[in-house]
Amino acid sequence: PPTGGTAFVTVYRVYLGTEASLNGSSLLAEVAVGEHSLGIGSPAAPFDPSNWTHLGVYAANADEQASDGAWSALLDRGVPRAGAVDLAFTDTSLETDVLTGTLTWQHPTPATDID
Repeated sequence: PPTGGTAFVTVYRVYLGTEASLNGSSLLAEVAVGEHSLGIGSPAAPFDPSNWTHLGVYAANADEQASDGAWSALLDRGVPRAGAVDLAFTDTSLETDVLTGTLTWQHPTPATDID
């Protein structure tokens, strides 16, 4: 791994992974020293995280990459792809123009679309 502390870091490598390690990961970008962020996705070019569960960052230089990096789980805060189903309302009032009763519904299918 690079030695000599941060003075020898010349680039940060950002990876997409299926776990918090380089196993099965893919290099997303290289970021210059001095930069401490990377924009991912935009309205014009959205990022699809469906194949990835983690982001990792490793310090590197022209000789090698550090053996340890920092990893974070991806949490997609998107809108659920499915809505409630089997909506039903039963009016229990016997009076006209008066509603009393219970509204019921079921979870969307698949329920894994809900955080």
